[in-house]
Amino acid sequence: MVGTTAITLYRFAREEASETQKRANLPFSLNGALIIYALLILLIRAIFFASVPVPQLGLAIALGGALIVGQTAQEFRHGGSSRFGKSLSLENWEAIGGGLIVLGWLLSVHTIAWQALIISLLGLWFFTLRLYRRKQGGDFIWLWLTGLQMFWLGWRLIPDSLQNTAITWGQQLTGLENQSLPLLSLALFPYLVLTVNFTEYFIRRNKENLAVISTTISGSLGIILTVFSLVNPLLRTLNFGGSSLLLISLTRTTALKEWQRETEELSPPQALALCSHLGLVLTLGAGIDWLFPKLSIGYWALICLGLTLLETLWYLKPLLSPIWLALIGLCRHNWKLGHDMKICN
Repeated sequence: MVGTTAITLYRFAREEASETQKRANLPFSLNGALIIYALLILLIRAIFFASVPVPQLGLAIALGGALIVGQTAQEFRHGGSSRFGKSLSLENWEAIGGGLIVLGWLLSVHTIAWQALIISLLGLWFFTLRLYRRKQGGDFIWLWLTGLQMFWLGWRLIPDSLQNTAITWGQQLTGLENQSLPLLSLALFPYLVLTVNFTEYFIRRNKENLAVISTTISGSLGIILTVFSLVNPLLRTLNFGGSSLLLISLTRTTALKEWQRETEELSPPQALALCSHLGLVLTLGAGIDWLFPKLSIGYWALICLGLTLLETLWYLKPLLSPIWLALIGLCRHNWKLGHDMKICN
């Protein structure tokens, strides 16, 4: 039934594309009513006549909602919302379609993971359409949450034996004993990379409101993953190193766009540069602790003093450059003078 409705709507879409002057022949409200009618017939027949369990109908309900969303997206592209004054607005029809997708997900998420994963893909498509059209932060947050829960659904689809094997291998590699939660700092790190890429994309497109929200989300997720990794030296080193690289990339993108805020003492590029520098220092310290876990306090004091000296010389480099050149010239002159005196003697 849903498939028949989809074919019918596709035929109408083709006719509308070829006869743009006759688009009023089939109001969108009729299309939406056809989809809902077909969906109700399908559900009634499946539940009361075929005795199909309700959770198994989640995907069918979500597909019906996707058909409505697709039709509203087509109408939004044509800008044809003015001729529906006597019926529901396009925003209301879009909300109905999105609600059906959410309902299908709720019905299948606890019992049929693969259906919930497919419905989640429909949810990604739905929120992507809204984000592209409305440019609002709430749509991006829902898009991000939908993608995050897909990691959980994908993990559920993996057989238990493979799950146990992966967890055991991760614990052996990192030296964890009877702990699996810290491994999330590695498992979810690719999603952090994706979130930072979204932030850089918004910055390049001058979408400041979306960039601020994406930066907040990526920073929060990064802090959570860092907390998870603190219990293990290897995970801690990998997390600090990866986070530092992400901060360096974000700093470069932000500095190139000169994305400044007048209300802050430090501009985002300067603040990100400081965080990137701190991350590199922490990465070095975590790496030393991982490779040499039994270093005494005295050695750590020497390492800290050495880093402090290097930091001081680096920041004083512009000031010290003339002094270093003068000292090198003086040493060269003294060596030459001593060499000549030796020859004379």
